[in-house]
Amino acid sequence: MPTRSPIGVTGWAIAASGYTGATPVPDVTLGGTEYSGSAWTTLPGNPGYSGLDAFVTNVTSQMKTAIGSGSASPFSFSVSENVNNSGTDGEVLAIVYSNPSLPTSTVAFLDGTLPTTGATTTINYSSPLTGVGTAGFSEVMSIGDGFSYQDNGSQQYSTISVNGRLLTSAAGGSDDDVSGGANGSGYNGDLITVGGIGDSTANPVDPTATPATSRSDDELYDLGQGNGVSSSPFVSNGDTSTVITTDNPSNNDNIFFIGLDVTASAGVDAPPPPPPSGSAPDAASTAGLLALVLAGVAFASKRIRLEQSA
Repeated sequence: MPTRSPIGVTGWAIAASGYTGATPVPDVTLGGTEYSGSAWTTLPGNPGYSGLDAFVTNVTSQMKTAIGSGSASPFSFSVSENVNNSGTDGEVLAIVYSNPSLPTSTVAFLDGTLPTTGATTTINYSSPLTGVGTAGFSEVMSIGDGFSYQDNGSQQYSTISVNGRLLTSAAGGSDDDVSGGANGSGYNGDLITVGGIGDSTANPVDPTATPATSRSDDELYDLGQGNGVSSSPFVSNGDTSTVITTDNPSNNDNIFFIGLDVTASAGVDAPPPPPPSGSAPDAASTAGLLALVLAGVAFASKRIRLEQSA
């Protein structure tokens, strides 16, 4: 993804995913600031699998102070889980930022556990899509998934389809925790993945292939591109909506976060806003999306990089 310097952080959130029969509210320290108790909102649970939990808190104030108008150098923050480390798979940090030099985009963060038995997300465009297939268009989607394990022959995964076309049969795994090597330790408290820094927006070449390892899919996609089956993008010029469908055949993954960044004016699971007037970029709605994972085991502090990418 191209590197872009943000101008004005407009929204930050950190979401946590975990599993126990009764997961306690997280107690997480991010960059020296502790978030516990009432700072967290408990998100709706998974109706198909009791005990898959997710939480969200807003860290905008802290990150605005730390980052300001951005920097050409990466930012680095530590994160530690102060309680229930073995029952908290990890945290996702997501940013929306404003930059008037970028095209008008719609950015959406969807949090809350998706039913393992299937769920749909609909993007409704203000005007029929244009520019699909050109360098100036992208429709990036990031998936955050907890309590998922794919090593040693395990077939624990989610499928994702776009407008009825299969995008992947290998979403999930534990590739974004920081212990146990590239694919994690495989134990509770480590089972998390999210599309973000260091991942490619290239779509899986073979969408029917189930996972061989936790690195079979990086959970970051560009629906404005095709795949190995067809070079045609997953969305098309003239589309007025896009329907994203998730399903978890193993019935025990926790898709708790979806990030969307599309070069268009749109409503996500909502009616579209009025079409933007004129051709000049709207600074208020020009934004970029970044999702990355913060995770670890025990109570050690974890180090991560935060880059201005979208």
